[in-house]
Amino acid sequence: MKNIEPFPETIQVLIVDDNTDNCFCLGFAMQTWNVESSAALNGELALEKMKHQRFDFVLMDMRMPGLSGNETIAKIRSNPVLSDTIIIAVTANVFPGAREECLANGADEYISKPIELKDLQSKMHFLAGARV
Repeated sequence: MKNIEPFPETIQVLIVDDNTDNCFCLGFAMQTWNVESSAALNGELALEKMKHQRFDFVLMDMRMPGLSGNETIAKIRSNPVLSDTIIIAVTANVFPGAREECLANGADEYISKPIELKDLQSKMHFLAGARV
């Protein structure tokens, strides 16, 4: 597989995951893609951050304490200001139908943990291009 080029412009990504190590590692890895990342450790904090900053992508862990990923996605989709944000569901759930469930609940794409960075980068490039 060929290397995918960094985004031509800086992309703002919100990583929503209750595991701080996941947030740090993913944010660090994406720096070379021309990505600026911010982290939220739960759905409530993600919604609060989204009130004050525009994000091109949200990488949403599906299983978190408090608001689940699905509940947080529903709140984002119900807000006209945020509804066009690209959301990638991130989950360890790889059971049959998991992808379809995430997409039916409002995610634009699905990726399983552990995250393959090339797969994530490819999906982000595709989704960013689809919105142009």
